[in-house]
Amino acid sequence: AAMLDQARERLEKAPGAAVLEFRRGELDSLPIADGELDGLVAGMVLHHMVALEPALAEMLRVLKPGATAVVLELAPHRE
Repeated sequence: AAMLDQARERLEKAPGAAVLEFRRGELDSLPIADGELDGLVAGMVLHHMVALEPALAEMLRVLKPGATAVVLELAPHRE
């Protein structure tokens, strides 16, 4: 919750900032409708997952057909 608050504060201070909606949820059960997103960025989160498949499936579920997902991982995963 604190990270979302900090992101909102930074966005409010940015001139000409994009309009964003912040939602808190679990990566394997996102609070996002099927096909709702034009794109997504998952940074430094997958290495925290016990299993990758549920999280990756959830990312696919929320993306519109042809949308882009960007995944950034710098830490190794156990799988």
